[in-house]
Amino acid sequence: MVHTSVAWFAGVSVKAVEAVSAAIFSFLCCLANRQPIELESFGKLEQTVLYAISLGGDTDTIGTMAGAIAGAFYGAESVPDHWPRVFEGGRKAEELAASLHQAMCERVKGAEMI
Repeated sequence: MVHTSVAWFAGVSVKAVEAVSAAIFSFLCCLANRQPIELESFGKLEQTVLYAISLGGDTDTIGTMAGAIAGAFYGAESVPDHWPRVFEGGRKAEELAASLHQAMCERVKGAEMI
């Protein structure tokens, strides 16, 4: 499942230039439907994270960045229902996101009244 040439060419270490490159590559690879066949049964966000992790190296950082890119692109509805329950801090992240969204909506409303 691993594109060893990616790990060799771009790197997958904790160095920012390598980890960011691997995360972007993972997102673009899945976006272009060039992910490994084993991942086709998953949603696009899951494919991206799983592919990023499969590269090896600094998997938590690369997987997180790739997931953030894919999540921003595909939207909140692409997050599998079970993820917030099984990921550390998932529920808290949902609460903080809802609070931030509400605060921004109130701020925009206030600006419209001026």
